[in-house]
Amino acid sequence: MHLRTCLSQLGIHSISLLAVASLHLPLTLLAQAQTMRGNYSEVSLSSLKQSLLSGDPKQLPLIVLRDKLPKRQRLPAVTFDRSNPKRIVAIVKPTDKTSATAQYRVEMVPTNSMCDCQRWKVVWVGRQN
Repeated sequence: MHLRTCLSQLGIHSISLLAVASLHLPLTLLAQAQTMRGNYSEVSLSSLKQSLLSGDPKQLPLIVLRDKLPKRQRLPAVTFDRSNPKRIVAIVKPTDKTSATAQYRVEMVPTNSMCDCQRWKVVWVGRQN
């Protein structure tokens, strides 16, 4: 069966419509991420002195934010949203209620690795006071 016939059976009558349909899902996910980021001001990744790569996504937010978090405070609470298998979002909240420490949002994606282990990369960090 020809590609045009297959597309027609799916209700897609032009290649440009196929392109729009294939972009719709990623654009929807991007729009959702942008909405969730709305309450945060972006932190420049170049301002972070720590590595943005790790094999352990549970530790990566604390590693990346090491210089941004108060030194004498207990470890912050970290919650993870793993609803999207291609993106993990970590929310890092201060545990000291009297502190004016900011809350952070750290977004991570899996990277292509030549080894068998999966590595994660920080792609966006935001700060909320």
